[in-house]
Amino acid sequence: MNESVILRGKSGKVRKTTIAGIVLGLLLSVGGFVAYILLFEHLDATAGNAAARATTPVFTGIMLLGGLLLIVCIIFYLAMGRCVLTVTDTTVSGRAAFGKRVEIPVLSIRAVSGGSFGAVVVETATAAAKFYGMDDRDAICGQLRQLMARATAGAERPQNWEAILEAVKTAVCAQLKSPASAQFPPDLVTFAGDAAGGYRVEGYVDSQNGYGAMIRNDFSADVVVENGTPVVRSATVAAGTNRVRAKNFVVMYVVISVFVVVFGAILYFLISSLVGL
Repeated sequence: MNESVILRGKSGKVRKTTIAGIVLGLLLSVGGFVAYILLFEHLDATAGNAAARATTPVFTGIMLLGGLLLIVCIIFYLAMGRCVLTVTDTTVSGRAAFGKRVEIPVLSIRAVSGGSFGAVVVETATAAAKFYGMDDRDAICGQLRQLMARATAGAERPQNWEAILEAVKTAVCAQLKSPASAQFPPDLVTFAGDAAGGYRVEGYVDSQNGYGAMIRNDFSADVVVENGTPVVRSATVAAGTNRVRAKNFVVMYVVISVFVVVFGAILYFLISSLVGL
C-alpha cells in the first residue's frame, strides 16, 4: 500500500551554519598558521627576533580559536546538520542525530516533544529518536500528535476527556509565569491509555513569559481517575525541563573551557618550540 507523505523536515539552516563555521575554522587555524610563519620570518629579518616573537601569543590565540571552532562545528554538523524527517500517514522515517537511519511506525510512538536546537523528539517504548534543526518543529510535532490521536483507540478520546483536560490545565498553569494567558490548542492535545491504567496527556500550551511575549511550550501529564474524578499524578512543562538543559549547558561549557585551556597550552608550547623561543 502506498503511503501518503504529509510533510518533510530538514536541517537546512543548521547545515548552512555549521558548514560556514567549518570553513571559517579552517581559515583561522590553517590560514593563521601560514600567516604566522610568513610574518615571523619577515619580522625576524627586518625588525629583529624580539618583534617576531611578540606575534606568537596573538597568532596562537587565532589558531586556537580556529581549531576550537572547527572541532565544534564538525561535531554539530555530524550530530545535527544531516537530519531529515519524513512524516507519512503510517510512519516517521529519515536520518536522526549523528546520521542514524530510523523508521518508526506511528502506532509505536509513545510521545512527541520539541527539544533544544529545533529538535523533534520521537519516543517509543524502547528508544528515542532526535531530529535536530527542524525549521518547522512545532508543525511537525503537532502533525505527529494528530496522527497518534487518530491511530490510537480509533481516534476516540476518553469519554470524560474534557474533565481530564481541565485537571491537566490546572496542573500545567501552576508552572507557568502567566497562567491567565495560557491557551491550549485542542487539536494539538493527545490522550493515550485507558481508565484502568491511567492516561498520558500531551500537547502544547501558549502563554506569556516574564517579558509579556507569547511562547509555546510542550507539556505532558499522567492522570488517573479515582472515583470518577481525574487526578494528575505528575505534569511537566518544557519551561521546567529547560532548567535541566541549562545545567547540561553549564557542564558542557566547563568541559569546553578546560579543553580550550589545555589545547591552548599545548599549541603555544609547540609553536614556541618550532620558532625556538
